[in-house]
Amino acid sequence: MAESKLEQVKQQIENLIEMRNQLETMLKHWNAKLARTRRGQPARLLEDLPPEIRGNALRSPFTKKTRKEGCP
Repeated sequence: MAESKLEQVKQQIENLIEMRNQLETMLKHWNAKLARTRRGQPARLLEDLPPEIRGNALRSPFTKKTRKEGCP
């Protein structure tokens, strides 16, 4: 049981690292886009999200999985 919990924690850590990397990339992109956007003009940041984020890939690793996703 402890080994199973350890594996779950390791997976959560991997998920958090991936989420952090995605957020860092997105923020760098947004900051660059904001720097190019004229004052008073919309930057349309959400329209420029990468497809993997638009598809909800950026999900909290602490969100419980549903039965459909493989948990009882």
